[in-house]
Order: sequence, then C-alpha cells, then structure tokens
Amino acid sequence: MRLGPSVQGFAFYSFPICDILNSFATKVVSRGAAKDFHKLRSRNECYTCNNFPAKKLLRTAMTDFLDTDTRSRVMASIRSKWSRIDRKVHGMLKSAKVKHSMYPNLFGSPDVLVRPNLVVFVDGCFWHSCPRCGRPPKSRLEYWAPKMARNRRRDKCVSRLLRKQGWKVLRIWEHEVKSNPRKVLERVVKLIA
Repeated sequence: MRLGPSVQGFAFYSFPICDILNSFATKVVSRGAAKDFHKLRSRNECYTCNNFPAKKLLRTAMTDFLDTDTRSRVMASIRSKWSRIDRKVHGMLKSAKVKHSMYPNLFGSPDVLVRPNLVVFVDGCFWHSCPRCGRPPKSRLEYWAPKMARNRRRDKCVSRLLRKQGWKVLRIWEHEVKSNPRKVLERVVKLIA
C-alpha cells in the first residue's frame, strides 16, 4: 500500500478510497453523507481519478466522531441542575451552616437562594462566555455566536429585574468555585451579613 499525497492534513492511499470509507460513512456519518459515499462508489470515483469529490466529503464527514444517537445521548446527559459545581457550592454553604435552598422557584431560575434575600447564579464559563476562560466554539459559529450573546443579555436582564424586586444578586463563575471556593464563600457571607 503506497501513501498518496495529503490534502489539508489527510493522507490518501493509492487504492480506491471509496472502498475504505464506505464502512466509516455508514457507521459515523449522517445518512445523507453515507448516500453520497455510495454514489461515489457506484461511479468508481476514487483517489486515482482526476476529479475526486470524496476529498470534500472526507473533510466534512469528520467534524463529529460520534454518530447522531450517541451525540444525542451525550448532550442529553448534560445536567442543568445538580452539576458537579452546584454540588460543590451546596456542600460549601452547608458546611458553613449558611441557610439556603437550591433551585428556588424565582424569576431567572437562580441556582441558590441564600436566606433572607440573596440569589446566587453559578454561571458556567462556556455557556455564559466567561471573559477569563470561556472559549468560543470552533464550529457552527453562525448558531453559537448569537446564542452566547443572547445568554449574556438575558443574564443582565434577569439580574436587573431581580434587583428591582429587592433581591441581592451574586453571579459567580465556574472557575471561581473550582479555584478558590473559600473566597466565594466569603463573598456570600459578606452579602448576607
């Protein structure tokens, strides 16, 4: 087997690539792309042809290494309540004997209500675009960029409305809880005192 030239980081072998990628396409790639691979195979187009449309298909086929059912299960397992960070904040407040309740039924769905009048939002660095360590997504920017902007606008609006209703609002970042939980606890205690 002789290694052919590489195109954008992918090396192509000197025998028909359609035969190699056929099983890959049916397992990993969406059904539409798998049909395209079958069309390529039926036309016997491969690396040795001058017009090689499988190069583009190979690049687009490898954006996600999970099939759609597995990706769906992974995304469904991302929790909105009782995440690792939320459990850490809860344990921190409980060990300091601070009266609180998790996930109160208030506008904006705060993570913690610290009695008597403090609501705490524990913002994930990715979902709420942390200025320090939040990384923008690398794919589907036309979807993610407006979504992240909407999240930031909604956070400001919710905080403003809760303050108008008389609540004290504290927003803490995920990385703050991970790196310095004692400082987070001091901020909470300072606001309720």
